[in-house]
Amino acid sequence: MSIGCFGIRPPPHHCTAMPAGGPTAHADMDQEGSTPPPKTAPAISIDSVAKAQDNPPSLSGRWSAWNQGSHPLRVSMVCSRRANPTAIPHLPGPDRSWLRSLTLALLLPAVAALTSAVDAQQEGARTQAGRAEGVAIASDVAGYDDSSPFFRLPVERYRGPGEPLIQESWNYRPFSLGAFVGFIQGGTLIDDWVSQGAGVLAGVRLGWDFNYYWGCEARLAVADPEVYDSLRAKQAQQAADDAAGLDPNDPYRRRFEGRRGNDLVLCDVRFLHYPWGDTRTRPYFAAGMGAASFQFVDRLSTRWEDTVFALPLAVGIKYLENDFLAFRLEFADDVTFGGGRTVETVHHFSVTLGAEVRFGGTRRAYWPWNPGRHYGWP
Repeated sequence: MSIGCFGIRPPPHHCTAMPAGGPTAHADMDQEGSTPPPKTAPAISIDSVAKAQDNPPSLSGRWSAWNQGSHPLRVSMVCSRRANPTAIPHLPGPDRSWLRSLTLALLLPAVAALTSAVDAQQEGARTQAGRAEGVAIASDVAGYDDSSPFFRLPVERYRGPGEPLIQESWNYRPFSLGAFVGFIQGGTLIDDWVSQGAGVLAGVRLGWDFNYYWGCEARLAVADPEVYDSLRAKQAQQAADDAAGLDPNDPYRRRFEGRRGNDLVLCDVRFLHYPWGDTRTRPYFAAGMGAASFQFVDRLSTRWEDTVFALPLAVGIKYLENDFLAFRLEFADDVTFGGGRTVETVHHFSVTLGAEVRFGGTRRAYWPWNPGRHYGWP
């Protein structure tokens, strides 16, 4: 057997016609010793093949004819291959471009959906990792308590409309030393006897921001609000001068006409809350406790001195100018509780401007040869 166009060359009867009577007639002829020349099958031309293609049978019929070897195209290909291997024409196959288009139309959305799902999963993993890192950082902050929701600090460094600090932080230099100056307005010291007016307030602060949202500071301030006398106090002074026999034109009678002040000293410790966190513009609320000392003289030349409990309340705003300098504006009310023993409970309202120098703290140095090294800031 020889190799044909389909692997094994078919036997000759595929391309030759059987004699009348079928194979038995060949046998009879062989017995008689004379074999007539075989009749060749009628040639199947390309036109007939093309005509068959123009009027094709059903799909099942075509497959059945092909498998049985009687399909005209298969017979033509086999016979032509035997006669002239190079004579087989190229017949175009069925157009299956629609199948490729359909496959692409189905596969492309599936691939896009799969890619989106993978990207979303990776983004979720990065988000979870960032939250875990934030919790780890927050847990290192002093005062962080994860056991109770009432005292749990937020993980974010900043929140609110303020400008966040990206490459800088208030906590990089958590300590501050500052000075301030402003005006103070006091209230009545002794009812219907001595009152206070306006004065100058100045002082210093030493602070520590122990996390992004909380801090504390110690403050020492002095003030000299003006002292005013009531009409009853002036009448009592005039009566005392008359009893002393002073002449009506004696200059000593006008000894209290100049300015007198109350020597006020405020010393306290306050806690500050920063609702916006680690932002360049940093509003805050402050409250604490301390002591207030005052000293003044009334119209009868009586010197009043005492130290009472003080409650400082304040709101303000800080602005970080650069790495080491911050400015500050504050509105405060220092409430002193005299209890009527010497003076009344008095409110001291003040407005101050200040500046503070930031220092201290450690930052991690990311050098390749020692990534765990820390260094301090001045």
